[in-house]
Amino acid sequence: MKNRRSILIGLIAILLIGGLIAVAGLSKQESKTWQSLDPQQEMREGSLYALKTLLTRYGVKNIQHEHSLFGLNELNSYDSNRLLIVADNRMRDKEDAERLLEWVGRGNHLVMALPSYADDNPLKADGKPDNSEDKDTLNFRQTMLRHLQIGTVELEETDSKTLPNLPACVKAAEQRREAARQIGDEVALQIDPHCNAGLSSIQLPEGAAIQTFTGSGYSSNSGWVVQDSKLVLFQGKTGYGAVQTIRVRYGDGSVLLTWNEDWLGNPSRPDFNRNHLALYDHPYLAVYLAQEKDSILLADKVYPSDYSSSEPMIWKMLKSQPVLLAIALAAAAILLWRIVVRVGVVQQLPPAPERYLNQHLLAQGQFLTRHLSRRAILSDMQRRLLEALQQRHPAWKQMSSRKQLEFLCAQTKLPPSVVEPWITPLPEQVNLVHWLQMIAAHQRIVRKINRSWY
Repeated sequence: MKNRRSILIGLIAILLIGGLIAVAGLSKQESKTWQSLDPQQEMREGSLYALKTLLTRYGVKNIQHEHSLFGLNELNSYDSNRLLIVADNRMRDKEDAERLLEWVGRGNHLVMALPSYADDNPLKADGKPDNSEDKDTLNFRQTMLRHLQIGTVELEETDSKTLPNLPACVKAAEQRREAARQIGDEVALQIDPHCNAGLSSIQLPEGAAIQTFTGSGYSSNSGWVVQDSKLVLFQGKTGYGAVQTIRVRYGDGSVLLTWNEDWLGNPSRPDFNRNHLALYDHPYLAVYLAQEKDSILLADKVYPSDYSSSEPMIWKMLKSQPVLLAIALAAAAILLWRIVVRVGVVQQLPPAPERYLNQHLLAQGQFLTRHLSRRAILSDMQRRLLEALQQRHPAWKQMSSRKQLEFLCAQTKLPPSVVEPWITPLPEQVNLVHWLQMIAAHQRIVRKINRSWY
């Protein structure tokens, strides 16, 4: 016992000394990182939260921020000089496009990403858009381009790796490297090749030259061409030479179309190349578009006119799957029927007569008496006692009956009259007196055996 305690104390001492040495060798280091909107905050505030904050700081008033617009319900017929900025357009029908442009034509303004394809509204040989396609088959994107008199053109394919490094892209790379250094990360100067491809150079009517990442950053050689150049307020060409940023006049309002969907989104981190609103001249262009507007409407998502937000998603899924709806209704009816059958009306059963319990107890006693007689119980007790004696003394079975009696009497200090009935065969009939004597003798033997042996 003392050796175990000494060993345990020694192990504890070794662990304590080792822990102290390890703690002494540790050095506390602080790490810095840029903080950005986490996914939960961005989901709560919306993808245009940073844009709303920017416009508010520059004194823009009457800003309304909606996470979702369903069927352009927020656009009133009496709106005028109102700016709508859409982050994620999910409208697909030409009716939505016509309604939206009708609202713009009354003196309102629209900013939307509308990446197009070369066959959306291709130019003919005379340089004019081809309007011969069936108007009933037009989608939202094609309808917008035709009403705005914008054609699509496909330029020669250009490898983005062969494009020169634009000064704005180099400056952005230097800013990212400096932001990484501020948090202790030493990185090499890495110029984003997508920047050289998707950066659009824009000359504003007032004379200011700005650069925005509003074009496609990938190998997209499609671009826009306006049929009437007088409708163009400003436009920007990418490194491929394609016009992928354009603002045109429509009625008494205007529409700004871009290829890139994220240029007005919430910034991530200054050491990342996808800092969205905080990159290049994006803040300048955002404030430029919002100035002198009576009100601003920021929409994170715009859904089609036939999309209803009042219906739960599970109900929309069931309506789209009538077979599944029928199975669900049938299962609900069966479940209701089963519940009604199981519950039903509560029935009061009459109390059981007292003689029923007496009869049960009597039958139970007769069963035990018939199947578990006194001799059977004594036989089981004798078997267990002899097994215990065999375990305690391995030579028990090799002894004669006389030797077993003498040995057990010597070990238990009991007379032979008490010990002998339990090591000899039991009688066929056991009366109550014999039963009680055997039980008393068994208790004395077991008590002596458990107290001492050898």
